[in-house]
Amino acid sequence: MKLIKLVLLVALILPGSSSQAQVRLYLWAWDRAEDLRWVASGVGVAYFAAQLDARDRALIAIWRKAPLRVRPDTSLLPVLHVEGFARHVPRTLDEAAVELWAQALVDAARRTGSRAFQIDFEARSSQKEFYAHVLQRVRQQLPEDWISITALASWCGERAWLARLPVDEIVPMYFRMGPAERQLWHARLAAPATLPARCRQAAGFATDEAGHADLSSTADFHEYLFSPRAWRPAMLEPYLSLYPVPSSGLHYPASNPSFQGVVLP
Repeated sequence: MKLIKLVLLVALILPGSSSQAQVRLYLWAWDRAEDLRWVASGVGVAYFAAQLDARDRALIAIWRKAPLRVRPDTSLLPVLHVEGFARHVPRTLDEAAVELWAQALVDAARRTGSRAFQIDFEARSSQKEFYAHVLQRVRQQLPEDWISITALASWCGERAWLARLPVDEIVPMYFRMGPAERQLWHARLAAPATLPARCRQAAGFATDEAGHADLSSTADFHEYLFSPRAWRPAMLEPYLSLYPVPSSGLHYPASNPSFQGVVLP
């Protein structure tokens, strides 16, 4: 029953659809209890749906356990987080591993019931070619789906490799960097033309670090926000001037017992 409810809810609004085009700002909702009924309809929620742990050459899915409460009209994007750095992951990931990883991601994406999803995997330098092959297999099996991936900011220095990735959106994460690296990438964000085209589609920032992308005029640009703590309205307000939402604004407070919203999972 819970899975059916999730499928019906996620199917309401998908990235890439005409209605989704109005959503420019997403909140990352990680695997903790979150009550986001107060979020305006013009703000989306990219929610942790599952973690896929690498075990030898396979990926084992661990599904979200923490409750997430949202409005029925909230645009949702499931996020599949890949954890591939454990000691039991082989140094060399071969073609068999490509097939196993790709199938695990496809199965997880299908289980969410959404035709749009995001993959979060901070691939090491030695894993990037392998990751590109995995994404190619995923795309072959899901040719019509809208696929977003997160990226380390450093990946934006590799134009040729980024251009090969068969995904619809790449989201560089401009946070949790050292001071020198942060200064470098924020300077490049101030001059978007210096970034590869694929790094001008989206950007990710953290609410506890200064900075945001000055790319809001880009037609298909999305900004994603990460919070190390449970979301509260005051944390979102500074961004609403950049990405205006409907006049209804932030409403449906969690303290309103008459509005129950929808609970996932």
